[in-house]
Order: sequence, then C-alpha cells, then structure tokens
Amino acid sequence: MQAQINGNEVFYTTNGQGRPMLLMHGGSGLDHTYFRPWLDTLSDQVQLIYYDQLGQGRSTRPESYEGISMATWAEEADALRASLGHEHIILLGHSFGGFIAQEYALGHDDHLDGLILCDTAPVLDYQDVIMANAQSRGTPEQVQAVIEGLSAPVADDARFQQLLTTILPLYFNTYDPKVGAKIDEATEYSAGAFNQGMAWRDDTTGSRHRRRGLSASTRDCPTQSWLFLRKVVTSLSLRNMTSSCTLLGIG
Repeated sequence: MQAQINGNEVFYTTNGQGRPMLLMHGGSGLDHTYFRPWLDTLSDQVQLIYYDQLGQGRSTRPESYEGISMATWAEEADALRASLGHEHIILLGHSFGGFIAQEYALGHDDHLDGLILCDTAPVLDYQDVIMANAQSRGTPEQVQAVIEGLSAPVADDARFQQLLTTILPLYFNTYDPKVGAKIDEATEYSAGAFNQGMAWRDDTTGSRHRRRGLSASTRDCPTQSWLFLRKVVTSLSLRNMTSSCTLLGIG
C-alpha cells in the first residue's frame, strides 16, 4: 500500500491486529523486507506496520537526497502514524532505524506507548570499533567492503548491493547463504539514501548531547512487556542474527 506523506509516496504494509507497532528498518538504503518473515510472529500480539523510509525501498526516490535528514525521516514516520489514524504507537528501530527512532522519541514522545531499540547506538562515532570487529571476524574482501562503505560515497545501487551482500555474513552468528539470498532478492537497495545517512555520522556532537536526554524508566513495565521484548529478540534470533535490544517503557 502507498500513503501520501509530505508530497511523497511511502510504501507500507500491515500484519496482525492490536496495538500498532511501527518498525524502522536499517541501512540507511535498505527497506522493510529483511524483517520478514521473522518478526511476523509478533502479529499475534500487535499490529505490525512495516514501511520503507523516504528514498528507500518502494517509497519515492527523490532526484536529490540533499536536505534529507534524521528529522526528515522522523517527521515522515509521525505523518504516517497520523495518516493511519493512530494516536499512539510502539516504535521499534533497528540499526540505522534506531537512530531515527531516537530522533522520533525526542520530538514525539507524546505519541509513544513504547520504544524498542535493537542493534543501534546514539551516535555513529565508533568506526574504529567497527573496523576492529570486521578485521577479527571477516575475510580480507569483507574488511575492504567495510572500509569502502565507511570512507566514501557509494557509486550506485548496484555497487551498494555488492558491498552489503559481501558483509552480510558478519551480521550473523551462523550465516545461512539461503537466508542471505532471500534477503538480497527481496531488498530494493538505495545508494543515495545510504550516502545521505552516512553523512549524518559527522554530526556526532549535537546528536550525542540531544540523545543524552532520551531515557525512560523500565522498572514499572509489566511482565508482559518484558515477555514481548524477549519475543522480539527471539524472532530476530530465528535467523541467527546477532541482536541486542533495549526496552524503554512499554506500558
């Protein structure tokens, strides 16, 4: 399905019934498809709202990505929430989507029933750690792909696809080539969005200070909330993906 958001078409699809949970995919430059079918198991408890962010997947691809920012993607998510008629949502942000989810929480916490951050960070200022992990676990080809992705803009969608499929095994405890091929086949890659997203890594100081104020007590979360988070992690683990999630106050 397509929603008209801020003059652009945003692709989304839903699965399940119950409290709405919006899922922000990673990348940037990927799309929602790598969540499925693994997170579909959550549809017995919530309505899953998968969508492709502006400039990615099956959503509008602008002629220029200049001017697109974390705030742009966060405002797009809130406009999608409103267009679907939801006053409150649970928000799950994975990897780069977690950066956007934190931006959303800073500006729209009044619309959040809960925030789940998976495999993400407040800022992308740890390239030395990324390189150390790649060198300890990866092949020379994979290390070179990581260096290329972090050091310069990617030329086009095809090259971005090559880089991502090269390093994809590093995201798994035990990599299954069949799973990797399925993810690759479904994904609509966007080098433009990736390059724009990587430009954000230079804005670390302001982002760090703003995100220091992002916190929520989890002590009063009911037991079912923790069980739900456990199911999120379990769903990601079904494909042996290395995953760590943080729950901020699902009531």
